[in-house]
Amino acid sequence: MLAAVTIRIMTANSTTAGERLRASRLSIGVSQSKLARLSRVARFKICTFELGSGPLSSEEERRIKLALEAEAARLRSVAAQFGLHEINLTEGA
Repeated sequence: MLAAVTIRIMTANSTTAGERLRASRLSIGVSQSKLARLSRVARFKICTFELGSGPLSSEEERRIKLALEAEAARLRSVAAQFGLHEINLTEGA
């Protein structure tokens, strides 16, 4: 059984929350459009947040975090099917 998945929205080169979200999203290969579908948060909200041009509500933040964690868990499950036991889902850490 795989361990619980935790997404760290943080990278060595990112300073803003939007930059950290973008880095986390890209580190698991999720586009803004796919994250919007998975989280039920409008793509333009994700885009403006990543650019530092607009805030997210706490509910939107929660849904985005859950969507990223679910996608990371899915990737870990697929990796395990191919005999890979460890994959790195953080960027620049």
